[in-house]
Amino acid sequence: MRTTHPHLTGPIIRRYFGIQGAFLTGAAYCPASPETALTIALLNHDGATVSTAVANGPCSHEELPANCGFMIPIPSQWVETEVEVPFSFKVVEVAVEFPKGGRTFSKRDLPATRSAVGSTSGRASASTEWLRGRKFATDFPLPLPNRTSRAQPVPAGNALERYFEANTEGNGIWKWRHYFAAYHRHLEKFIGQDTKLMEVGIYSGGSIGMWLDYLGPTAHIYGVDIEEACRSYARERCSIFIGDQADRSFWKQVRAEVPELDVLIDDGGHTPEQQMVTLEEMLPHLAPGGVYICEDVHGDRNEFSAFVAGLVSKLHTQVHQPGPVLASSVNTLQACICSVHWYPYMVVIEKHAVLREELEAPKRGTAWQPFL
Repeated sequence: MRTTHPHLTGPIIRRYFGIQGAFLTGAAYCPASPETALTIALLNHDGATVSTAVANGPCSHEELPANCGFMIPIPSQWVETEVEVPFSFKVVEVAVEFPKGGRTFSKRDLPATRSAVGSTSGRASASTEWLRGRKFATDFPLPLPNRTSRAQPVPAGNALERYFEANTEGNGIWKWRHYFAAYHRHLEKFIGQDTKLMEVGIYSGGSIGMWLDYLGPTAHIYGVDIEEACRSYARERCSIFIGDQADRSFWKQVRAEVPELDVLIDDGGHTPEQQMVTLEEMLPHLAPGGVYICEDVHGDRNEFSAFVAGLVSKLHTQVHQPGPVLASSVNTLQACICSVHWYPYMVVIEKHAVLREELEAPKRGTAWQPFL
């Protein structure tokens, strides 16, 4: 749900797939302006409106005004949709009414970190900062026309992109073009090494040849797909696993058969749950110095993106250690994870080559101001 006031947009309630004859029903109002007739929108995963209604219909909930109910049709085409709830809304009930019944979701079904009602006192909630950052991103200014970069220009293309462009026949490769620079930035260190790379999502098999060509003659590629037909892509230095990436028992089997793995690229089913399970099961399995890449993280309210944001929060944990040097002990994530990188539609996680034992901030120099 969203109102015509753009600064009030908030968290997702639930995702639905379109079902013929289904409606989303509920009741919501803005306590600060209960007389306002709110426009409700059903969004697809790109944020585009696919169906709308006005919340001015009958409402039977005693704690809400009598005229704040709504009923909005869910598109019958197979599209992934999401529902927004402004933080200033009072939401009692949201339900999907299927042709032969319905299913009700109450306020307790909302994600715990994204309350439907914003904080009114004390420390601001994390959701408030999320909205602030989102607004800053929405309003982000373009650089002035006379401003140019002083950095050395990056050479156009790399071995991966050149392979992709030359692949005009044979097994297909389908990649966002801006991925190639990120691949090269994080994976160049594995060229010519005894590298073990796994790609989830083989599709038409073309990327297997790309990775073998890029990494060199001592690399081994492991392909994972849910389609049995993808077994045909097995070859020398390429092994194929068939299974569901959302199945934790499948990953247990993979770990047993692939004890060493340097790189994992998730280009599989692209649903947030699949991506989260795959990361949970396989990121700890990567070797020291390993690189984990998740592709096609689409939508500016993507659940996998929120999951990674929660993971990143533990990188900032600080536990002071007594001693002459400012220092913090590390949690297991800080010990293992070097960095997390965000690109359009892509998340990259790099592991330390050697476990970090401590975070410290030593001083150097002799002249210091007295105010700190």
